Amino acid sequence: MSKVRKADLRDAVRRLYEEGGAPVTHVRSRGIMPGSLLDVSGKKVAVRTAPDREFSLNRRTDGTLATISKVQEVAIIAPSVEDPGAADVYVFESKVIEAAFEQTVAAQRERYPGISDKAPVFISLDRPLRGSSEGSAPFSNQARLKKPAKIKRSWRKGNSQPTSAKGTPQQESMAQFRERVRFEFAELQGLPVTEVAVEFRILPPRAPDDDNK
Repeated sequence: MSKVRKADLRDAVRRLYEEGGAPVTHVRSRGIMPGSLLDVSGKKVAVRTAPDREFSLNRRTDGTLATISKVQEVAIIAPSVEDPGAADVYVFESKVIEAAFEQTVAAQRERYPGISDKAPVFISLDRPLRGSSEGSAPFSNQARLKKPAKIKRSWRKGNSQPTSAKGTPQQESMAQFRERVRFEFAELQGLPVTEVAVEFRILPPRAPDDDNK
């Protein structure tokens, strides 16, 4: 899969839960990225992205695991192994992620005794946890659920201009322009795209004397 914005990956997780028929709302909290914490039928779900099939866990200032202890599930989205153009969502019980964090931190301390308690914690989906016995299964096997996800890519600054089949530049349509503005505004304000609507209004021409008032 070519590079995808993390916001698009988080949005794919939200849509996957919605497609299952559950009411989904974004939970806003200080220091939480939009889309990283969901309420799914009253159940709190933390969303983590793994663009390289490896995800990170945040720590508090005292080195303990943040957020996960307050949720029931953790949904991790990563590029699909079978289909490079798709993604998979792995759903874990929060206690599984907490145990994985503790085991990884213990393995880090054993290998690097002087490591800071604030050092980031990374866990691979495709390899056994650090400190596991030889022959252990990949961590992704501990997921209680795995489902394919559809990625809806949003426009972002730096994207190449659309081209026709002949390779000539195409003019951006009004719908594409409106969608681009919507995503840019949402990102600027730190809001989920689903909570932003864009409307344009054409003002009547101003009389020449108005500029002199």
